[in-house]
Amino acid sequence: MEGNATAALAAAAAAAAAAAAAAAVQAPEISLPPDGGGGASDDLALAAAAVGSFGWDLTVMLSTQFVFFCFGWVFFMRQLFKDYEIRHRSVQLVFSLTFALSLTMFELIIFEVVGVLSQASRYFHWKFNLNLMLFLLIFLLPFFQFYLLLRNSKLALSRNNSALLSAALLVLYIFFFWKIGDPFPILSADRGIFSIEQGISRVGVIGVTMMAILSGFGAVNCPYTYMNYFLNHVSAGEIASVERKLLQTMDIILAKKKRIAWARRQRGDSGAGGDARSPIGGDGAGAGA
Repeated sequence: MEGNATAALAAAAAAAAAAAAAAAVQAPEISLPPDGGGGASDDLALAAAAVGSFGWDLTVMLSTQFVFFCFGWVFFMRQLFKDYEIRHRSVQLVFSLTFALSLTMFELIIFEVVGVLSQASRYFHWKFNLNLMLFLLIFLLPFFQFYLLLRNSKLALSRNNSALLSAALLVLYIFFFWKIGDPFPILSADRGIFSIEQGISRVGVIGVTMMAILSGFGAVNCPYTYMNYFLNHVSAGEIASVERKLLQTMDIILAKKKRIAWARRQRGDSGAGGDARSPIGGDGAGAGA
């Protein structure tokens, strides 16, 4: 359950990262003030200002990432899996890290629009978070899922054997992951095989496919699940009242059936009595004559 939730959130983060992949692969144009011929002192001043600005930007990014990480940890414990026993701290750690990176990507997009932080810092943090996200999605999360599946299976494998078998499954997964990009024009001459574009393109294909499947399932399951909210609510008192009316109607029907049966019996008895008196009355009349 924990691994499925982590993979679902990672797929959503990968889809968001794929949407901004074009901005990630182009280096920003950093404008520096013109050289006024001040010499080494001006260069040192510019370098010190650049280092100070980068240090402040790094402090802002680390602070926000720490807040996002804590929020993901609390959300995992208090809301997402509050009714389940958490046995693996590593699941919480990976989930919170993925959650923090996902929000950081959105944060950098907002910073790009608003103009917060320097252009060089935004580019550095974008590239760093993008590479870390790809590492999580392509290597760490699949390996961790394979490891948990093997450890919790009925095979009763040891940690070392589970890790070795998980590594073998990871190699097989990476092979099929790479083959996904063959039908698409992903590989280009100016980009290498191990570039960010190769991973982003394949993650985008998988993420868009998973989002389409989940959207179709949600479009069918959501109305079926919440259809009861649009129906008329029937209380227990109304049900009891209808049951009492039903019992009264059944009593009335039973009483009428008894009256009908009694009337039929009275009619039968009266008919039988008339037939018995007729022969006696006829014999008496004959005798008197």
